[in-house]
Amino acid sequence: MISLSSKSTLHASPADQTAIDFLPFAFEHRQGLCLDQQYDHIQQFKRGIINQLDILRLVLEAASVILLWENLLEEHFVCYACSSEIEVLSGPFPKGAGILGGLKNRDELVLPLYKLNSPSIPYYRDSARVRSFYASKIKSFDYQSNPLPALLCIDFAQETQFNSSRRELLARCCAQIYAAYDQTSNYLYVNYERQTLQQVFNSLQTLNGSLDSESVFAAVEKAISFIVKADLVMIGSIVGGRLRLDYVSLEELGDHVKQHFPLEDSVTGQVVKYKRPMPDSARLPQGAQLINGLYSLPECGSQAVFPLFQDEGPVTGVLIIATFEPNPLLRSRRELLEMVCTQLVIKLDLAAAHDKINRISMQDSLTGVANRRAFERGLQAMHERMLRSGTSYSLILCDIDHFKQVNDSYGHPFGDQVIIQVAQQLNNVVRAVDLAARVGGEEFAILLEGTGRKGAYEVAERLRENVEKLRLLFEQKPVKVTISIGIATFSEDTQDRNRLFGRADQALYQAKNQGRNCSVAWTPELETS
Repeated sequence: MISLSSKSTLHASPADQTAIDFLPFAFEHRQGLCLDQQYDHIQQFKRGIINQLDILRLVLEAASVILLWENLLEEHFVCYACSSEIEVLSGPFPKGAGILGGLKNRDELVLPLYKLNSPSIPYYRDSARVRSFYASKIKSFDYQSNPLPALLCIDFAQETQFNSSRRELLARCCAQIYAAYDQTSNYLYVNYERQTLQQVFNSLQTLNGSLDSESVFAAVEKAISFIVKADLVMIGSIVGGRLRLDYVSLEELGDHVKQHFPLEDSVTGQVVKYKRPMPDSARLPQGAQLINGLYSLPECGSQAVFPLFQDEGPVTGVLIIATFEPNPLLRSRRELLEMVCTQLVIKLDLAAAHDKINRISMQDSLTGVANRRAFERGLQAMHERMLRSGTSYSLILCDIDHFKQVNDSYGHPFGDQVIIQVAQQLNNVVRAVDLAARVGGEEFAILLEGTGRKGAYEVAERLRENVEKLRLLFEQKPVKVTISIGIATFSEDTQDRNRLFGRADQALYQAKNQGRNCSVAWTPELETS
């Protein structure tokens, strides 16, 4: 007799619709359900099935009474429960293997005399002892519902006639199994739906607490994982009539983030046009493209695109979900996914506003480069990152020479233009991984990631020369502008972040003492000067 699975074998994993449809059979064969709390009910169901098979075997004096369950995804049978005097194989058995092939187009198979040349009984190593065989699909008592993906098989060591009373007994036994299944599966399904909804709502609460775009994307992906088994999640915005991918869950597709794709000739374009989820079936129509121009997308077994819009407004984005295995994103799940989309579009609007406010708060309003607050955060983050990796970074401080005289001679509006032009030169010499900031009235700073003293000095000199070449005019007369620069490097000069700033400032002071319009890298001699 097959024993019940132990609790230690149970594990939570994303939902599989086929498994849900055939609880509790599917649960034992680990089709991926979050039902540990319902384990006792599943045990009780199986014990009831085994007791019923034991009684049936004793009453009919059968050799074995077997309940086979069909794994619909893999198209094979496994032995779910049995009562037998002899060894029974657990499977799996191909769907049409041996004698089971006789049930292809019928609900019942009766063999009062099982001959030696009959097709084999797949759950036995040797079926020579069998003299009679019976198999039936599990049907409801009124035959109004479709049969379950399960078979009741009975075999005898002696020739047996299946008269009307025995057939009636077997039919009632199948109906009883169906009723037990129906009751248990309804209970498990309701609990599964309740748990799924609770997990989705919990995720949406997390979503409601998300302020920036990245945390919104993470919360949405988590909410989706409780609804469908999604191997790929993409979130995109509609910008200038094109799709811009803002989030892709697969790292290997990360290069496509912020790329723009045409809407024409794609399923995504149709979703934006008609404001409804597509495709209607699990798979794309032949020749259809999910995203026009995205050729590196893996082969998907199932996919769905959902429009993101508010009320009667236009579609502002899309949510794309795909699975690699043939696991259809069924309509029964779409209502929950659309609920997530409703929350997503609201939170994305709020996140965009938050990102804009945050960007403004970290940006110098005059020049557009980072402000002092952003610089201090950037210095801390870069210092901690380089400390972990053991890599150098450099700090450049620079100051516009004689800037007070510029303001006094030409006025503050012209002084503002000088500041803007110098800030532009900072942007011209930094890389994407670096940070340029305005840290005071006419004072600027640059953080150079992964850069030692020599590289930092080269950047400083290029910046200084670029500023010196500026041709600024006041009332058609040229005004010369220069800057002085100080440089300090982690960890050549110090490993302390605050001391690094102080040493760059010492080097800047030395550059001014040397006549300005020059770059000075910190040395220990400056400490005592």
